[in-house]
Amino acid sequence: QLSVNPEKQLDPYIKFGIIYGIGKVYETDAMISSSSNYEKKFVYQGGNALGFSSALGVMYKANELMSVFCEARMNAVSYSPGKGEMTKFEQDGIDRLPDQTVYDKEIVFVDSYTFDQSAPVDLTKPFKTLKDHLALNSFGFHIGLRFNL
Repeated sequence: QLSVNPEKQLDPYIKFGIIYGIGKVYETDAMISSSSNYEKKFVYQGGNALGFSSALGVMYKANELMSVFCEARMNAVSYSPGKGEMTKFEQDGIDRLPDQTVYDKEIVFVDSYTFDQSAPVDLTKPFKTLKDHLALNSFGFHIGLRFNL
């Protein structure tokens, strides 16, 4: 945190840093019509999230132990999962997940691959597709108290 005037009662500041994370992304795909309906659920995991955080704010020092702050904060993070798996497939109230092949249930995200349209698809191996980068960005205003111990 860079403070402009830390000895005064009103102190503007700038904060910045790097964000690194691991986690999961959940997706639900559903279709409802008059003749049929289905619901599929997927979980994507592996890979890393990387980005940065920054804030611009001002702190009012009420006394030696307590300050009030107000800041505008921005997080910019990109996440690219390494693999995915279908965790639910229900069609017209019937569980269809056990009927699916490995190729239908599992996904591997890769940087590059070659695909031969004339070769048969190996249904015992996960589906390969190119990595997709998911933007996990946010912007907001924060107001709060800071206690100095």
